[in-house]
Order: sequence, then C-alpha cells, then structure tokens
Amino acid sequence: MELAQDTIERFRSAFGMTPEVLVSAPARVNLIGEHTDYNDGYVLPVAIDRRIFMAATWRADRVLHLRSTDLRSEKKISLDSAAFDDHDLWTNYPVGAGMMLETLGVRLGGANLLIRGNIPIGAGLSSSAACCVASVLTFARLAKKKLEPLEIIKIAQRTETEFVGVQCGIMDQFVA
Repeated sequence: MELAQDTIERFRSAFGMTPEVLVSAPARVNLIGEHTDYNDGYVLPVAIDRRIFMAATWRADRVLHLRSTDLRSEKKISLDSAAFDDHDLWTNYPVGAGMMLETLGVRLGGANLLIRGNIPIGAGLSSSAACCVASVLTFARLAKKKLEPLEIIKIAQRTETEFVGVQCGIMDQFVA
C-alpha cells in the first residue's frame, strides 16, 4: 500500500475519522557540503524518495493528540502548557512548530495528528527537518494560514534551533 494511503488508513483507525489535511516532506542527501551550510560553505543537497507524512484534523480544545506509528508512541499535550519534553523527544518537533507559529500570531486549536514515514531516524537524512517542515505545513493548513515557502523554511528552522535546541543551518529545511 502506498505510504500516503497507509497514513490515511492508520489515521482513520486511530481517530475514527478521515483527516482534513495530509502533508509530506522529503528526506535529503548531500552530494557535496556535509556540515558546511552553517559555516557559509557550498552545498548541493538533493531530496530523495523517503518521506514523512502527517495526517491531521482539528479538535475543539487546545490539545494536540500526537501519534507516531513508526515509534509506536502516542501523547496528548495542551498547547497552553506545552514545553520541551525530555522523555518523548519526537513530540518536540510538532509541538515546537505549533509554538513557533503561535509566536508569529497564528492562533492554533487542538489537533489530532498522525505521523508516518520511511526516513530512517539518525541516518543523516534529515528526518527532523522533514518532520518540522511537515508540522509547520500541517498546522498552517489546518489554520487556513497561507505561508510563503521561505516562511515555512524559517519557521521549521526556528523550531529546531529555538525549541528543540539543535544548532543547524537552513539547508535541510530548505530541501524539505
């Protein structure tokens, strides 16, 4: 089954409804320039056929009900008391993206969100950047907020640097 359709089916099974939004973002490899983007060096990244998918619907409250099928993990987090989570590190990417959007004046409601992908975590393919970009896109689409591509990229990078605490350049988010 195609990964996109599988994501939709898993969302229906988990939440009992069809998702309002389905987005994806790709992984990347570097042809040249590993670790040079944040040192003002030359880079040549390329998106590959590995992706993260996110399916989502709004909730009536301000709770994010997050589910990762690949990690077999689930968590509910209130947007009103969201903070960095030392235990469930994967939740920091969508939560951080939501918090970054809110700092820019995009008021979010709660959401049911399912994450599914085929990017190997920790393989140097920028799964975190793909997750951040997909999260920003998901929340923006749910909020019916039109963002320009460069805005999405910058919000995703801020998510990683300011919320998650990863000091990274902008290349990975740009490719995703």
